[in-house]
Amino acid sequence: MAKTTRDTRHPRLYDELLEKTRQFIDEADREISPKLHYAVDAAKDKIADLEEYTREEVEKIGEYLKRDLIDAARFSGDFGQWLKFETGLIEDRLLEAFSSMVDHTRLELNRIRDEADRYGEWRSGEVAGIGTLVCQECGETLRFSASSLIPPCPRCQGHRWRRAGAD
Repeated sequence: MAKTTRDTRHPRLYDELLEKTRQFIDEADREISPKLHYAVDAAKDKIADLEEYTREEVEKIGEYLKRDLIDAARFSGDFGQWLKFETGLIEDRLLEAFSSMVDHTRLELNRIRDEADRYGEWRSGEVAGIGTLVCQECGETLRFSASSLIPPCPRCQGHRWRRAGAD
């Protein structure tokens, strides 16, 4: 698959998984909130059935979504502080879906804290949701106001990132 195709398809897939996961949680009301992994997996199955994406793509992007939701839920401050930029820069639909998922995920966080530790690193080429990442090599920051592929660091060409404020 050409790089430019992946550059647009994978962030779009991330957003579709986020929206489907939010729908599954909304449909089951509060009972499903303890089942973040189930909700994301159900959304992945629904999207994979459409055959627009390969199962491998859906699995990989679904893991990125879980990582971002868990990381955002671990942050105890204001959502704008977690993003490290003004929430007015984000589409209302995307902000609402992500915020809703973060609220549900915070409820589930105590049960999955050990698992969350493995989601502490982002790598170039992966998809990240909204927020700010910091290069682990040089400290350069990247701000995402939409789901996007993570590029190499523009300053040092590094490939390892962490969420801003995760120190």
